Amino acid sequence: MKVEKVAHIFSADMLKGELKDHTLVSTNMVKGGFDNASLLLADMVKGGFDNASLLLVDMVKMGCRKDIIILSACLVLYVINQIYLKRMGILFFNNYFNDLLAVPLYFSLMNIIAMNISKKEIKSFKALFLITVILSFLGEYLAIFLRPGSVTDYLDIACYFIGMLVYYLIKYDWKNK
Repeated sequence: MKVEKVAHIFSADMLKGELKDHTLVSTNMVKGGFDNASLLLADMVKGGFDNASLLLVDMVKMGCRKDIIILSACLVLYVINQIYLKRMGILFFNNYFNDLLAVPLYFSLMNIIAMNISKKEIKSFKALFLITVILSFLGEYLAIFLRPGSVTDYLDIACYFIGMLVYYLIKYDWKNK
């Protein structure tokens, strides 16, 4: 059975509010590369939310609460920008707002993963700064060679560093003392 067909059946069962054989669906989706995500989604659809809620509780206990909030806020703002703000035709929302969100999203995701693996996170301003330099180099210099039509934009780089500063202030300085 093709993954597309399984996904369609899976979606139809989700809409009906039932998912009788989520193991079969998950197994077939694994062949398409959706392994843990599909298992988690299947559990969530059948009303359990067991794995998702346990994972979230564990992450909050490990000190990932601010990172989860930052990650969620960045994703919500990204969606709002894609759906509504870009339609306004304002240059900032069309060209720079996503760049401003990219670094806080990256650091929050990276720290959530690091806390889950090693129980350590990146706290040093110097380390955040250095990683932002590397991300800027990758995003604005190497992209020229990897994506035709890309250009280096110094305002994008400024947005990366502003995003890094906002992340640092929210995560480590602002009302944290």
